[in-house]
Amino acid sequence: MDAGINITKTNLAALILSVITITILALYNELLKPYVAKKISFPLPLELLTIIVGTLVSFYWNFESRYNMSVVSTIPTGLPEPKLSSFDVFSGVLLDGLIISIVAYAISISMCKIFATKHNYSIDPNQELIAEGTSNIVGSFFSCAPIAASLSRSVIQDAVGGKTQLASLFSCGILIFVLLWIGPFFETLPNCVLSGIIVVALKGMFLQFSDLPKAWAVSKVNAFVWVISFLATVVLDIEYGLGAGILISILILLWSSTHGSLSVLGAFSNFELYTDVKTNRQAKEIPGIKILKYTGSLNFVNAENFVKEVEKLVSNDNDKGSEDGYKKEMLINSILEEKPRERLRQRENTNSKSHSRSSIVINESIDWIIFDFSSLSAIDPGALRLLLGLYNRFLKHNVQILFTSCPSPVLHVMDISSFIKDVGIPHFFPSVHDAATHVLNLLHNSYHQSPIESFPHTNYSMPSNK
Repeated sequence: MDAGINITKTNLAALILSVITITILALYNELLKPYVAKKISFPLPLELLTIIVGTLVSFYWNFESRYNMSVVSTIPTGLPEPKLSSFDVFSGVLLDGLIISIVAYAISISMCKIFATKHNYSIDPNQELIAEGTSNIVGSFFSCAPIAASLSRSVIQDAVGGKTQLASLFSCGILIFVLLWIGPFFETLPNCVLSGIIVVALKGMFLQFSDLPKAWAVSKVNAFVWVISFLATVVLDIEYGLGAGILISILILLWSSTHGSLSVLGAFSNFELYTDVKTNRQAKEIPGIKILKYTGSLNFVNAENFVKEVEKLVSNDNDKGSEDGYKKEMLINSILEEKPRERLRQRENTNSKSHSRSSIVINESIDWIIFDFSSLSAIDPGALRLLLGLYNRFLKHNVQILFTSCPSPVLHVMDISSFIKDVGIPHFFPSVHDAATHVLNLLHNSYHQSPIESFPHTNYSMPSNK
C-alpha cells in the first residue's frame, strides 16, 4: 500500500542503481557462477565486492548530495561498556518481551528448518533455544536488541557459500573489525545497493510461490495457511505473517481435533485389503456388513456427531431393504427360518429380472457393523458412553457391532472405563479382516453353504483367513 502511494516520489537515480545491481548479481548467479565455480576452488564474494564498489562510487560521485540518494550514513565505532539493565522497566516490557521471544524463536526455527531441508541435515530445537537464550542474556549487558535469525542475512550467507558455523565466526570477526575501525568507510554506501543484494538473495524464497498449486492439490488446508501467511508477510511484515500463520494453524488443529472423518470400507476380491469405496471403485461392500473406518479423535465434543453419522449410514442402507426404515432383520435368522426349497426358490427369483421384497431385505439389510479404529488417535469416557449407547440401541434391533484394530491407548481407556467389560471381549478383533472372516464363517456355518453362495447378488469372494 505504501509503495503505491509513494510511487510518484521514486528517486530515479536510486532506481537505476538498483536495477544495475540486481542485473549484475542475477546474471552472475544464473550464468557465470557455475562456470566460475569450476575455475576457482572458493566462492567468489560478488556481494561483498558489490558493496565495496557501490561505496567507492557513491563516495567519489557524491550520490547523497548530488542525487539526494539515501545512504547508510553514520556508523558508530567501538563497543559499549557492559552494564546491568535497570529493573525499573521490567513490568513495562514483560508482555512485549514475551511476545518478542516467542516470535523470534519461531522465526529462528522456521529459518533453521528451511535450510536444514535445503541442505539435508537435522536440527535440535532445544539446542537452538539454548543458543538463542544465551545470546540474548549476553547481549543484554551491551544494550543489544533481541536476537533472532535474519531472513535476508541468512539467505545472503547461504548464497555466498557459508555452510558451517565457521562462516558465522568470520562474519562476527568482520563486524567487530568494521565496528572498531572501518565502519565510517561504509557510510556512503547507498541503501538501494543493499536492497538489490537482498532482492537477488531472496529469489529462491519468492520462487516458492510456484509450489502453491502442488500444495493446494495435496492439502487445501495447508495451502490456505501458506497463502494467509504469505499475504500477511508481504502486506504487513514478517512478524505479522508468522503470527497469522501460527494463529490459523492453531485454529485448524483445534478444528481437526473435533472433526474426524468416517468412511465406508469395501474389500477387494481375494485380497485382505479394505479401502474406502468412494476413492476406489474396485472395492465392494460385503452384503449385510457395514465396515466403517473412523479417522481422528473421539471426545465429548464430536462423539454425538459420530453417532448420528453411523446411524444415518446404517439406516439409509436398511431403508433400501425394508419399508420400516430403521428396522433390522437378522440375515441369519431370516434364512434359517425358511425351508431349503423356499431358499432355493428365493435364490432363483433373485437371479431373475424381478426381485421379491424378501430377497431385497436379505441382501440389503445391515446386520453387522465393523468399526475400524486403527486411525483413532484418542477417545475419552464421554465418547465411550455415547458409543455404548449406540451399541445397545443397535443390539435391540439385532445388529451386532464389532471393534477392530484399536490402538493400545484407546484400549486402555476402554478398559478402565469398563467399556470392554460391558460390550464383551468377543466383540474385539485385531483386524478388519479377522472380524469380517468371523462374520462370514458364522453365516457359512448357519447356512451350511459357502459365503459366496450366501450372497447371490454379488460377485464378491471373501479372501481366505491366513
